[in-house]
Amino acid sequence: MPSFLETFDVHFAPNLRHRTATFRKAIELLEQRTGPHAICETGCMRVEPGEEAAKNDGSSTLIWDAYARHYPSTEVFVCELDAKTVEMAASHVSEKVAFYVGDSVRRLRDIKTPIDLLYLDSFDLTWFNPHPSALHHVMELASITPMLKAGASVLIDDCGPDGGKGLYVANWLHRIGATPIMRHYQYLWRMP
Repeated sequence: MPSFLETFDVHFAPNLRHRTATFRKAIELLEQRTGPHAICETGCMRVEPGEEAAKNDGSSTLIWDAYARHYPSTEVFVCELDAKTVEMAASHVSEKVAFYVGDSVRRLRDIKTPIDLLYLDSFDLTWFNPHPSALHHVMELASITPMLKAGASVLIDDCGPDGGKGLYVANWLHRIGATPIMRHYQYLWRMP
């Protein structure tokens, strides 16, 4: 079977801008893992795929769904606070994506499948005060950590040069011995 990266490069990479390299590397790492895969995302696509804002948003939910359709043994779990956002996102993805509506810190505890790739992208970031978002993301990580497989990837959006959403997550991952893979606009780590 050909790599999903061919599909990614043609259909998704052109719109990801500063997220392209980290998404691509996260997919590479996922494809290197054996057995069925599970992807977990916090937050989901918030705009219709054809809207101009979707280019900046990244539409990661569409990427994970496409990956799961390419590799049918893959499961995708998405935790999203807003039920209307879930309704819109669900209308654009396959049944391979399972949505958990509610506070992600709480709903992540309901996922009972071991995770290969965790994508943290909920709670909008305010660059002048990243602490509420950064704190929320480290709480999400605390909630799902028991379900992360050894060597799982953790991808955090909106980090920038000063840490952004990944401010506390990066500190915690470093302290537990996780390996930093990429540090750009997004951070990508490998769990111990």
